[in-house]
Amino acid sequence: DFPESYFPPAPADLPYGAICGVVRVLDVVGRSSSKWYIASSLGKVNYGWILVEPIALRQPIPAKGSQRLWELPRELERQLRVQVPERCFHR
Repeated sequence: DFPESYFPPAPADLPYGAICGVVRVLDVVGRSSSKWYIASSLGKVNYGWILVEPIALRQPIPAKGSQRLWELPRELERQLRVQVPERCFHR
């Protein structure tokens, strides 16, 4: 949930086709009581990611992504390193 004093931007004001922040993946779960977790109605397991330590970028970085996991190109990593602490990068 959002803090009471926070009002998220309107969808039209959000950046699209860009990396706008980073998070650390703490865990991956097959079941959760979170209201953000959507269980499968087909009897399959849906996986939910437990995300922590979000960092919003000061300037979104244009990027063509994917609806799946994808490897971050070196040029985008270079641009991210300007805005994100070094501890966020693992190789």
